[in-house]
Amino acid sequence: MGTVAYDSSENFNHGLIYGTPLMQQTGAENKAYYFDAVDDFVAVTDFDMEPDLTVSFWFKKSTTGNNEHIFSRGNDGDANSINVIFDDATQSLRTYINGSQTILNITGALYTGLLDNQRHFYSLTIADDESVPGKKLC
Repeated sequence: MGTVAYDSSENFNHGLIYGTPLMQQTGAENKAYYFDAVDDFVAVTDFDMEPDLTVSFWFKKSTTGNNEHIFSRGNDGDANSINVIFDDATQSLRTYINGSQTILNITGALYTGLLDNQRHFYSLTIADDESVPGKKLC
């Protein structure tokens, strides 16, 4: 721990690197980390989800594993959480917000297509639904 992963946006949501991910020079912007799926991750301090939020990242996956979180804000099941999870037990890439509201569930051939050892771009935008208090649009 100790090395900083810098946020390139104007929001300055920098993170601390845990474990020993390798810096790769072949990433989307020639700067990508290789995570071993054991103990490597980047922890970002808590950030505000109100009123709107966009989360974007590149990922590359070539092997299977169970319940590999590729992005998490909060714990599974918590209010105001966002979790993007590879779940090989159900052959799906799932995205949850606010604990249990599944907003994206990629399965079947679309899921196995993500295991192609190629880079894929993920982007999620969450906005307030002004017609229903507390409801989010994705």
